Amino acid sequence: MNDKTDISKNNGNTEHRQYLNEISERNLRNFDKTIIALSSGALAISLVFIEKIIGSNDIGCLSIIILALAWFFYLFAIIINLWSNLTGSQECIDEIKRIDNGDEENTSNNKTNLLNILALIFFVFGTILLLLFSLINIYGNQVL
Repeated sequence: MNDKTDISKNNGNTEHRQYLNEISERNLRNFDKTIIALSSGALAISLVFIEKIIGSNDIGCLSIIILALAWFFYLFAIIINLWSNLTGSQECIDEIKRIDNGDEENTSNNKTNLLNILALIFFVFGTILLLLFSLINIYGNQVL
């Protein structure tokens, strides 16, 4: 009786673990796509904002610096996110080799997680700077 309970309990845990793993993988894929899409979109919107709303002649020196920093952060968010895709693939290959060799200890250093966190931080800073750029150019220097 006890063995039967353990087997069915373990089987349920295996199915639940597999389900959670699938959700985790889907969320990570969606995160990557979202960071790239939002960063690219923000770059495009900032160009349209300059062209259609404020015009290139009306941008002050401080605004140009803020905008350049925002673009820098968005570009780095995209680059870091693409890099995390490469490291994620390599970590999977390393984990497969580890399993094939029968090694017990996971030696992965989770570079991918760190890169994803960095991509998110760069995206947030880019968004804050783009918002500041927009406010300065809509309301003037009163924002500062």
